[in-house]
Amino acid sequence: MSQERSLNSNNIRRQEKLESHVNPEVILVCLLAALLVVPLLAAFSMIGTERRWVSLDLLSTLPPPDPSAPFIIMSSSGAEFPLYAARLFSESSVISPVGISPVASVIPLLNSSDRTAVVVTERKNGLAVYGAFTVSSEEYAVLISGDLPHRWFLCFDNPEVRVTDLSGAIQVTADNISAPLYVGLLGESAYISDSIYDMEKILDHAGKSLADRARGKGGNWSIEGDWDGRMKLSDGGVIHSMTSEGEKTAIPLEVELSWRSSEDADELGMRLGRILWRVKGVESLTDGRFLKAAREHDWSANELFIPDPLIASFGISLSAPRDVSSFPPPIRYMSDQFQRLGMRRSEIQSLLSGPIVFSVGGNTQILWFDLPGLVLDLPGRGDESIKLIERFWSDLFFGAELKEVQGYEHGGVTDMPFTIIAVRNDENTVIGLTEPNAERNPDIPRLLSAEASALGWMFLDLPKLGMILAEMPSINAILNPDGDDIVDNESTNRLRETMNDMGKLFVVWDKEMGGHALWYY
Repeated sequence: MSQERSLNSNNIRRQEKLESHVNPEVILVCLLAALLVVPLLAAFSMIGTERRWVSLDLLSTLPPPDPSAPFIIMSSSGAEFPLYAARLFSESSVISPVGISPVASVIPLLNSSDRTAVVVTERKNGLAVYGAFTVSSEEYAVLISGDLPHRWFLCFDNPEVRVTDLSGAIQVTADNISAPLYVGLLGESAYISDSIYDMEKILDHAGKSLADRARGKGGNWSIEGDWDGRMKLSDGGVIHSMTSEGEKTAIPLEVELSWRSSEDADELGMRLGRILWRVKGVESLTDGRFLKAAREHDWSANELFIPDPLIASFGISLSAPRDVSSFPPPIRYMSDQFQRLGMRRSEIQSLLSGPIVFSVGGNTQILWFDLPGLVLDLPGRGDESIKLIERFWSDLFFGAELKEVQGYEHGGVTDMPFTIIAVRNDENTVIGLTEPNAERNPDIPRLLSAEASALGWMFLDLPKLGMILAEMPSINAILNPDGDDIVDNESTNRLRETMNDMGKLFVVWDKEMGGHALWYY
């Protein structure tokens, strides 16, 4: 690349600076986390066992990943590219502790293209990251000549371009990418990869797929609705192989999502995105008791104890469980603690029967730190909840000086050694670390009022979560002044800024096949 081209790229970067990087290693880590958290919060919902390669637009032209390996596949049209998620995975060492893939450098191009498809998966020597996106005829002509279009310069620091021996492919190197990016051209699209060997396979597969698509071939997504954003995540059977001994075939755990956004603002002045989701393969990880125990509930019928400011909240409704050994950890932990407090088996079954709500919100003080509270709410329980509150104070905090809480006939609150509340009335049984006079969150009742009934739900305020994460370095410096920092200020500040734009997420498990979600941003 000539010196003049490098100078031009510097001038362009002064006009506009785009910072978007995605880390493929972290994507797979987050994939595995999502595959653990989503089934948990979705109460281990299941879909059919038929396996098929899904396609939409450009995705059908990319080589499909090996179903026995972890992967992410994504296809989007228009403005539905998940830019916020890409930034979240890239702009903090809390989430992205390892190097940046060269494919990440062109995230701004993916975000602004008419159609986009990306695959992240494993290969023998590491990770494979490749994708495709549409380009204009003018950009196509510049690329095929061995140069970079104007907007491409914004993605690279001092880029250099050379034509490879592979027909229709160029190599881009730059100061801000640790390895070359390979760009192949076919049809109306640019194909990108971090490997020249993968690029050869990609162009070969794309040529064949374009011919097949012209003859009407192609797969379909399993989620109904022709929405412009699609994603499937699979662990490749990793979790099943870790939890099942002696079985030869590892069944993949998969999460499929589709989404669309709205340009119109709601009554809160926020844009609204809608998401559909389904989970597949959970039947290999559970004996089904938890799924059978989950039951629909009219959540608007309860006045829940959900404090504000609220960071996260999760609700699930259960019928009386006889055995919780295969249930998710929070439910098993509750059962164990109730048993340690001397509650009989029938009483524990009654306490776990009905709606159960966990919340992270409100305020509590530990030492001299003001931290978010942790709250368990069991709405509408009977007399066994009175015994639970009495046992809680007598067995765990005997001698604590309790203050009455207005509106609650049983239990109370103490500030020593930190703020603890355990109270009960006819509507709620509340145990947690929070101030009892905290304001109640207004979002949850509004959102739940629109749901006729649901098996469970989850609410997450991402800006507030970002603020809490941004305070971690300061807390670490006080608690561990002579030790290594867990996280650094610069990275957590970038994380907070990114999450500040991500709004609020409300996920509903409304049927065995999956559910839906609302995203306010």
